[in-house]
Amino acid sequence: MGYEYKGADPRFELPNPFRIENGCLLLIGVVFLVVGLLLILEVRGDFADTLHAVQSVQATVPRMAVVLPLAGALLSLAFAFIGVALTQLRLYFGRNRPQSLSHGYPPGVEAPLTPQAQELREHLRQQALPLKEPLGAVSSLLHSLMPSLILAPEPLRIAALTQFMNALRLLAMLISLLVGVLGSNDARVQQWLSVAFLLWGLAVLVRPLGRKRTLEQVQSALSPAQLILLLVGAILLPVAADAFAAHLPPLPISAPLTQVITLLVLGLCCYAGFFFAFTRQLYSRPAFSVASVQQTWTIRCDPAEVLNEFDRQMQLRWAEQVPNRIYGRQTPRVDLKQDSGRFTGEFLEETQPLPQAANPVSLEAVLGAPQWRPLLLIDCLATLCFAASAGAFLAFGYGLRSTEGIPYSTLIWALVFLGLGSYGLRTAHLLWSRFDYASRVIAVEMIGQFRTASVGIGGAWSDSLKSSSRLAQIEAMTFRVWMAELHTVTFGKDGSRYIVAMTGAPKEATQLATELRTFAEAQAALVAPVATGDAERAGQIANMNRLLGGGAAAARPALASPAQSAPLLSHPDVESTIILPQQTAGRRDVPKEANRFCTQCGAPTTSGALFCSSCGTRLAPAAA
Repeated sequence: MGYEYKGADPRFELPNPFRIENGCLLLIGVVFLVVGLLLILEVRGDFADTLHAVQSVQATVPRMAVVLPLAGALLSLAFAFIGVALTQLRLYFGRNRPQSLSHGYPPGVEAPLTPQAQELREHLRQQALPLKEPLGAVSSLLHSLMPSLILAPEPLRIAALTQFMNALRLLAMLISLLVGVLGSNDARVQQWLSVAFLLWGLAVLVRPLGRKRTLEQVQSALSPAQLILLLVGAILLPVAADAFAAHLPPLPISAPLTQVITLLVLGLCCYAGFFFAFTRQLYSRPAFSVASVQQTWTIRCDPAEVLNEFDRQMQLRWAEQVPNRIYGRQTPRVDLKQDSGRFTGEFLEETQPLPQAANPVSLEAVLGAPQWRPLLLIDCLATLCFAASAGAFLAFGYGLRSTEGIPYSTLIWALVFLGLGSYGLRTAHLLWSRFDYASRVIAVEMIGQFRTASVGIGGAWSDSLKSSSRLAQIEAMTFRVWMAELHTVTFGKDGSRYIVAMTGAPKEATQLATELRTFAEAQAALVAPVATGDAERAGQIANMNRLLGGGAAAARPALASPAQSAPLLSHPDVESTIILPQQTAGRRDVPKEANRFCTQCGAPTTSGALFCSSCGTRLAPAAA
């Protein structure tokens, strides 16, 4: 199997789990192809004789009318088996596989959690997977016989319930057939009953395993009333058949009682083999645990910045540089125009599911693995059944030349083995098509209240550079993180994905929460010019003020170069105002009449002044 991932990691080059099944399919296809060609060659001489009028048309055309369609059907089956094997020679998995656990969204898109995502979040909160209880008497009986079945993925539970009910149907049919045939002495009644149960048994065997039904639909269909009606009908049907025996047309074949009983008995053996292989696929008790971290934060920044940092941290943790699958994003909203308010935010995403160890594919590996040996046995028996069916079809085609009549018995044997082989292959394919994946799911939740406040720095008269900001004050915000390693399975590369186990990652969850909190607490609450151009322009203004003569504030040094500036961290979500009054690069000359300085701001004062011209502070009277 090839995976379309960046990098050359050898673990993505997994062996094909259908290798053994492909070998059986190719062998079956070749057998049917050879038999189909032999049947065509069988009637080739008849076709030539008919064209040249060597033999009577009445002797050759009926045989060709039967053999040619049969040969065409066998050739169609041959190419169908070979085609399935060729499509399974190599499987390609792109980045869109396997399926996501919920509908995904592009990065940065505000989207609520879908119902599937909400269900996944509840799995993380409750640290458990909800189990669907069995409904009905038949379902409860099966779950009692197989206690681990309730922990199996839904496709396996559907297949097990369907096959269990079909096995009960076959058992009831076998009992009904024996009672009905033994209860009637009329040959025509036995013929019709045998043919009816033959067709019914074949329909039960070849019917689809799940037919894309939900577990609830399957359980509702498992009604004991069907079995009761079948048993009651088996007892009363011979009596009704004897009453209408004179009106039943005779069949050109003898009662296929042996073939029907063989079909039902071997069908029950097939179901027993399925459950024997099925029990090897179940987990005894999978792990269910989730790492959760809950903290209380007091921060002075917009909580939306925490989710932005969460995006950056998640990108550093991408699996094989494949973007994570985002299942929902709700950014907390803080309106600085309001005095107070409440906010909530959440985020749910999953890393790219990576493949786990594949099923053993070599014959030696399968024989050494008790989990997979029953599947090998089922495939081998199914191949033998198909080979027996092909041989019976060939014998039927050759037997048409016999003067003893049409060999219907051989045709019935061919249909019996064809049905048994079809059931065996489809059953094994379901279990071979299992793919296991490992991924990590992370959920973040923030809930809190905010109050807006204004903060400023710099004196109104004493400082040349002043800054004021309006920010959100968040006290006691609840911050939660859930993280778990998921073990998921799919049946088929395009099948739905199901969670079978969860394992917490406490170390990684604590580390992520710590990194996000450190980032939030490090955000600045004030704003100042930070660009190099801001510092250069401030220096130019200061030099111009020095040449033209500035106010008292020019007595302090100006921002002459970018290296002399000490900018503060800026924040995009804070309303700020920067005030730059006129400045001078140096200290202006002190008037000759000045004999004192302001005790508040240090600006020189003129003689006789009562107030400081820079800051307005009242000056002490001059000493006499």
